[in-house]
Amino acid sequence: MEDYILKIKQERKIIENILSKNNIDYVKSETNTMHIKINKEGLDTYLNENNIYCKTKIFNKDTYICFSLYPCINKSDFFNYLISN
Repeated sequence: MEDYILKIKQERKIIENILSKNNIDYVKSETNTMHIKINKEGLDTYLNENNIYCKTKIFNKDTYICFSLYPCINKSDFFNYLISN
């Protein structure tokens, strides 16, 4: 269990660095989930076509997508789609 928690913490740092470099807003967290500000055309279609279920949250009138962290999510097609322009 401790090993998995460490991997999640490492993954969160990696993702935060990627998001910062790409000027993508996110909500800092100490949990195994992240909220990323998304204003991407076709996001709903992408999620539906790939059977990806995410929650959305509204913070200060902006839409954020919430997803769970897991080891190497930063290399997934899903994450690459989220950060692509």
